[in-house]
Amino acid sequence: VRMCPDPCKCYDELDHSSVLCDHQSLTKIPEDIPINASTVQVSHNAIAELPVNAFKNLTRLRKLYLDYNLLDNWPPQVFNNIPLRYLSINYNNISLLNSEMFSQLINLTFLSMTNNYIVDLESGVFESLMSLEDLKLDNNNIEKIPNGAFSGLVNLRSLYLDFNNIHIISAGAFSVTTNLERLYLTKNKLRTLHETTFDNLMLLNTLSLNLNSITELPGQIFFTCVQLENLFLDSNNLTTLPPNIFTKLANLDFVTLGSNPWLCDCRLQQGLVRWIRNSSLADRVMGRPTCSSPPQTLGLSLRD
Repeated sequence: VRMCPDPCKCYDELDHSSVLCDHQSLTKIPEDIPINASTVQVSHNAIAELPVNAFKNLTRLRKLYLDYNLLDNWPPQVFNNIPLRYLSINYNNISLLNSEMFSQLINLTFLSMTNNYIVDLESGVFESLMSLEDLKLDNNNIEKIPNGAFSGLVNLRSLYLDFNNIHIISAGAFSVTTNLERLYLTKNKLRTLHETTFDNLMLLNTLSLNLNSITELPGQIFFTCVQLENLFLDSNNLTTLPPNIFTKLANLDFVTLGSNPWLCDCRLQQGLVRWIRNSSLADRVMGRPTCSSPPQTLGLSLRD
């Protein structure tokens, strides 16, 4: 019988085990974790640092949960020779990221660092994570997305950047993430977007831009997003949209346009309003987009 470190609980399953050490007021990673451990949960504790040998010899470790601790960084060597696939470090004290922190995590497919204090994403910070498919950075304090922020993430499928303070996205920020299928930018501080922002996202299926302060969108911004099905544009400051902005989106399943101050003039009539009324998607325009101006149109539905 393999020993289980106190005060954890261990569960054996064939040739591997799960080690659960949540809610134990731990200040350090327990010693003597069974070497066949494939999942280790050390969430809801008071761990402030990871010593270099914290996971030494855990050559079968696939999933590691460190949520709700006091970590602000870790030495890259802590993950040496560990085939980690899933790493969750939500609700910690992480504010600064550097590429060394992730240099040994070449097998990682899922990384979650939500609800931390991250402000900046340096160019190349994730460049070692070439196997990564899901990256969750929502609920941080990120202010801008520079070119190269996601370099190396050639297999990324889902990217969560919602509930940050993002006000600038560089034109080529997503140029490398060509396999991206889901991009969440809800509740940021975006006002404008560059025409080429989404140019390389030909597999994009879901895009959320709602709850921002976007005042206008370039006419060709979605032209290469030919797989787009779900588009969230509600709760912005949009008054109009270019006439042909949705023409390339043959797969669009639904779009949200409500809670925008639409200017119901001739331009909108010829473009967006005509598209809503003529499109086979008319019943999939979610919410009830209404006119805000001119005064005589106030409250009228764009569908009418």
